[in-house]
Amino acid sequence: MLTTFRTNIQDKLNSLPFKTKATAMAVLLSLLPVVGVGSLAYFISNTNLTEAETNNQKSAAAALSDALARFISIRTKDATYLADLPFVNNPNIAKTLPLAAKEEFLNDYLNRYKFYDSAMIFDLQGNPIAASKGSSRENHADRDYFQAVLKTGQPYISKVVTSQTTKQSSIYFVAPIKDIITGQLSAIFRLRMPVTALEEIAAPYGVNNAQWHIIDKNTSKFILAFEKAQVGRDTKDFARYEQLKNSDKPQSAFDIDRLTNNPQLISVLSLPKSEDLGQSNLGVLVAKDTKYVEAKANEVLVVLLVGMLVAGGTTVGLALLTGNRVTKFVKQMAESIVNSSTEIVNTVEMQEVTVNMQANSAIDTSATVNELGAVSFQSAAQAEAAANGARQALALSEDGTRSVQQTLQGMSGLRDKVDAIATQIVTLSEQTGQITVVSDLVADLASQTNMLALNAAVEAARAGEQGKGFSVVADEIRKLADQSKKSADKINALAEDIQTAINRTVMVTDEGTKTVNEGIDLARSTADTFAGVTDAVNNVFLNSQQISTNAKQQAVSIQQVLSSMTNISQGSQESAVGMHQVKMTTRELTQVADELKAAVV
Repeated sequence: MLTTFRTNIQDKLNSLPFKTKATAMAVLLSLLPVVGVGSLAYFISNTNLTEAETNNQKSAAAALSDALARFISIRTKDATYLADLPFVNNPNIAKTLPLAAKEEFLNDYLNRYKFYDSAMIFDLQGNPIAASKGSSRENHADRDYFQAVLKTGQPYISKVVTSQTTKQSSIYFVAPIKDIITGQLSAIFRLRMPVTALEEIAAPYGVNNAQWHIIDKNTSKFILAFEKAQVGRDTKDFARYEQLKNSDKPQSAFDIDRLTNNPQLISVLSLPKSEDLGQSNLGVLVAKDTKYVEAKANEVLVVLLVGMLVAGGTTVGLALLTGNRVTKFVKQMAESIVNSSTEIVNTVEMQEVTVNMQANSAIDTSATVNELGAVSFQSAAQAEAAANGARQALALSEDGTRSVQQTLQGMSGLRDKVDAIATQIVTLSEQTGQITVVSDLVADLASQTNMLALNAAVEAARAGEQGKGFSVVADEIRKLADQSKKSADKINALAEDIQTAINRTVMVTDEGTKTVNEGIDLARSTADTFAGVTDAVNNVFLNSQQISTNAKQQAVSIQQVLSSMTNISQGSQESAVGMHQVKMTTRELTQVADELKAAVV
């Protein structure tokens, strides 16, 4: 059955006109390099863009982890600093300063630093000595953080603690208060920071369709997220997270978000283990839907498809034009052969009658026929020259292949430029992060200066008239500290703007456009190469003209036969038979030429 099917196909192909076959072959050969190069270019571009997107997301996860670690570390210093203030650790000042003044100071501090919502001072039995507005004044002796500082006498950062009543998650920063005179532990200072304070740190990382999550690794829960609906979720909703969570370097994988069933690229990193971070034990997860990861690759695919359509259309047009020219040339040659053969038949018929009457001219006729044979051999040599022209067309096709290889090198240059741009962006992002660190240090120094100025004002008030001048100076210092804090905040805002501008860079697109232009130039080079094929066909046409000239020489020789036969008497029977055979052969040649002419229509 398969043999029969194959035979039917072959018969149908053989029945197609010569013009259709030639055109189809030219179109197929011209489209194969275009499709091959386009497919390979898309594969390379898709791989490189996916890898670049993965590296960018890993960098974002590392930057978010570092920012959170720096923020929590500075908050530890806040508690230690407040525990060392004179009205806290100096028993003489603490006794004379009214409770209302102490609590006013705590309230003022929370107003200045919005990320805290409670500040309290406890005695060693856990009873509140002073508390900010809204703080719970119950005994805290049974709290883990209180017992930890009581036993060790060292600053302590708690793990994330969730209130059973308010459901608010917080981190506690606790520091020992040591008597400045005896050096003994005399009280405990505590700051409470809701985890929502970390949202301001994480917000810049929720751009370009990325979604950030902050994880409490003690409970494996999302305590803060770009989307509010994500808060409280279990990390097990991301199956690959469990495999990546313990790495000390950013790790990425493709996963399924079980809440939305969307395929996503996730990047995971834990905050470093450090005394400055205490028991907080946090981690970060940055996720992005794969449809956004693949968006750039789809854009490249569209560009490649357009390029392939343009290149394919151009090559098909050239192939059709070449096929039409070749078909037209073959048809003209067939018509020429038919006309020549018809004339030869007519002439030979006349010669046959004459030969029957003039046998004496047989010798001259034989010599003329030999000359006609020599001309035929020369025609065969011209046919060989036409074959050489075909070989030249093959060499030009190989040149076209080398042009395609140059196109591949252009695409490789595109990849190098994309890598260079990615390196530039990472470097600039790191420098912006350093600016933020310096700005945070300036803000911290301004806060400490403000506190010192406040203490100086308290001391000046106690000094009476002798301290008034010093009180004025302290007030000016506090104003300067406030100005420094505002300047630091402005620097932070500028740094965030720079970071946003980095994320929106479009330099990759510009470089990609240049490389595509190079690809167009290479495509033009390919078109020039295929133009050479047309020149080779022209050479075939010139050789065919030479064949036509030889045919004319053959006609002259036949005229010589006619001249010789006028002087010959009645031809011999053998010459008559020979002429009859020439006539039949010429008729067969005419029939073949007619069939060739019909095939190319």
